[in-house]
Amino acid sequence: MQLARRLAAHAQTSAAQVELLVLNDVPGSLHPVSAALRGFGRDWRKFSLAAFVAGVRASSIWVAHVNLAPLAWLACLLRPRLRYVVVAHGVEVWALRSSMQRAALRRADMVVAV
Repeated sequence: MQLARRLAAHAQTSAAQVELLVLNDVPGSLHPVSAALRGFGRDWRKFSLAAFVAGVRASSIWVAHVNLAPLAWLACLLRPRLRYVVVAHGVEVWALRSSMQRAALRRADMVVAV
């Protein structure tokens, strides 16, 4: 959530249009932070659909968890010029079990380790 707050703060001072999609937070719970934040209350289907639609019109994507990297990779398969960054943190990155995650990390334009 701290990363989302910082990105939202940056969005408010930037000329760029920024939309932040947060899988685990409840819709409306993020309103005081920024109108650019949308929560999905752990609804993976709604989140995935919104992420796909946002990815189609985005110029770049930042993914804040390795489990979401395959969504960004899929968007890049549809739009080859789209760039994406994966923020890698936690034990999930130490031993990736999914070949999709490994491929998505290899394809990423940048991987930021925190």
